[in-house]
Amino acid sequence: MVETTPTAMPEKSSMLKILLLLTGIASTIALLLFSYEKLPGVTPEGTNNPVQMETTNGFSVPPEPAKRINNSTLAGVDVNVNGVRDDVERNIAKKVSSAAEFENAIQIAIIYQRVLVSGLSSQADADAFMISVSCAGIRTTETLRRSAIQALILNTDERKNAFRDNTTQFDGPIINPDKDCR
Repeated sequence: MVETTPTAMPEKSSMLKILLLLTGIASTIALLLFSYEKLPGVTPEGTNNPVQMETTNGFSVPPEPAKRINNSTLAGVDVNVNGVRDDVERNIAKKVSSAAEFENAIQIAIIYQRVLVSGLSSQADADAFMISVSCAGIRTTETLRRSAIQALILNTDERKNAFRDNTTQFDGPIINPDKDCR
């Protein structure tokens, strides 16, 4: 008589665990792919999804981005590609009372955002940055000072540290508003 040994079959509970694990992984991937287009402030590259602008205090602004996504990089979310993070643009719109104030504040925010993300490469860049921000700051009102715009831009420790690292190696110029701010 020939004895046969049964082939090792995985237990049903182990197979069930593996099946549940694979199902969970597949569900998570599907959820992430599906929700990517649904996240506020995110338009996947290569799509023609128009940005749905909103009106805040009479100004057309992009939708509020998801905080987790917006704060995950230095640049943040800028769906209308105007050089200002969408959360900053929305906050500026809430705080100003005229189109001139809005445009001036946006220009200051663009300057700070560029330095935050790209840094300064020379003393000439540092001088131009300081003159631009200072001259634009002269045109700000009590409602929204330059320091308030800087605080909106540098709203995380990572952004504060990066901005400090991008600016501390240069000296600021002495600015003469009558000469430098024409």
